[in-house]
Order: sequence, then structure tokens, then C-alpha cells
Amino acid sequence: MPHEIHSPVYEALRLFLGEQWDIYRLLLRVCRKKPGRAVVHGLRTSLRRLGAGLAVLGELVELKGVAQLRKEFKAELHSLRDLRDSQVQQKAMKGQNDSKMIAEFRASLKKRCRRQQTCARKRLKRAKAAKLGYCMLKIEEVLVACGQDARRSHNAASQLEHMLEREFKALQACVQHAKASDPASMHATRIQFKKYRYLWQVAEPSIPLPLAVARRMKTVQTQLG
Repeated sequence: MPHEIHSPVYEALRLFLGEQWDIYRLLLRVCRKKPGRAVVHGLRTSLRRLGAGLAVLGELVELKGVAQLRKEFKAELHSLRDLRDSQVQQKAMKGQNDSKMIAEFRASLKKRCRRQQTCARKRLKRAKAAKLGYCMLKIEEVLVACGQDARRSHNAASQLEHMLEREFKALQACVQHAKASDPASMHATRIQFKKYRYLWQVAEPSIPLPLAVARRMKTVQTQLG
């Protein structure tokens, strides 16, 4: 039987977290066996989106354990960073001329990826999916209860709009200071843009985003690297 939730914000957040949790569990199982490039990328994306959803939850509801849950997801995301970077390098190397130097680098990169994949599998096998799943179930129960509270529902909509405005201003500040000659500023802009885009994905069911704008945001994120 579907949950009867009166707040579109809490309903959107519940569905978003539930969907991303299902994707995370599926990709985690695959990645524990064979952490290929596409799977690692997908797992990292699901971890970022879970983090974005939990960040919204943390501002809407005072709930014990949310900060720790975000910390665990962030640690898992960080543990896959080096492997992801090596896999991106491998993809970029395809089609390169097979000079002696390139061939040696490609061989070295392949060995590095294998080592990192072994480390990633070990790290992911330690992930406490059952415990995390219990926490996610409790979060869903809280969101159902909050969505049926008229006062909370009204406040949630204005809080979400405030979050979007705040993150957009932060993005504007990053764009103003971004320089092509400064990799750190470009990276900061990309991270903030991603944060803003994921927040929109949480908010979208209750605050619709035009399809053309959503596609443009995705394109810009890709161009940022």
C-alpha cells in the first residue's frame, strides 16, 4: 500500500533516497566482484546523490545519525577516487600512438589499476550494507511521519527554496573566481555545480525544473570535466 504523504517535498525526498539506495546496493554488489570503469562511476554517482539527499534531510529534520551516515558514504566515495582517476586516464590513452614511452606508461597504468581494483574490492566488502539499510529504513519512516504534519510540510517547501538560493549564490561566487589557468578554481566550480545540480534533482518533483535547463546543466557539468 503506498504511503499517504501530503508534502511534495518529503515525498520527493523519500522517493529520491529510496531510488538512490536501491541503485547503490545493486552497484555495490557488482563492484565488489568487478570494479570496472562504468560501475565505479555509477557507484560514485549514487554515493554523491545519497549524500545530497541526506544533506537536505539534515536541514529539514533533526535526526540522529544522519551526519554519521553522510560521513560513511563520503568515505566510501573518497576510497574510489584514485581508481576512478586511473580508469579515466586509461580511457584517455585509447588511440594514442604506441611509442615506447606511451607503451610503458600504459603498462604501468594497467598495473596501477589492478592494484587499486584489489584495494577497492576489499574496501567495498567491508561496507556495512545491512546496517546502512536499517538506517535508510528509519529515515523513510521519519519522512512519512513528517510529510503528514501540515506545519512541517509548509516549512519544508520554503526551506528547500532557501537551500537552492544559497547554493546558487555559492555557485555564482565560484564561477566569478574560476580561471582556466587555475585548476583548483575550476575544480571548485565543478564540485559546487554538481552539488547544486544534485540538490535540484532532490527538489525537482516539488519545484519542477524545465527539461531544457536540466539537459543544459548536465552538459555544463560534463564540459567542466
